[in-house]
Amino acid sequence: MKHLLTTHTRQALEDPRKHAALDEFVILLQSALNAREKALIEFNVEKSCLESVIAGLPSMKRPTISTLYGDEGFAVRSVIPRKALVSLVPWIKANGGSDVIVTEIKQVIV
Repeated sequence: MKHLLTTHTRQALEDPRKHAALDEFVILLQSALNAREKALIEFNVEKSCLESVIAGLPSMKRPTISTLYGDEGFAVRSVIPRKALVSLVPWIKANGGSDVIVTEIKQVIV
């Protein structure tokens, strides 16, 4: 059976349409596996606390920062390691963050 699977796989990779379909499937599968280790955290922070919070915030690349309506501070979004949540949420609160939202991620495509 193992040899049969290898032969079918080789044949599929030689067909450009099947190869593309396999590539797409692998991307979707890998993105779901990547998402298991990540969470999306969003919170608000006062202007005076932004730099110190950003300096200690893990992120895939860089966090997204938006100005709050009325120039009342900033909204911060970041994809973080899920295992960091336990210590990160209290740290954010202690460093001027508020209105913390944590969202489960279904897919992370890098």
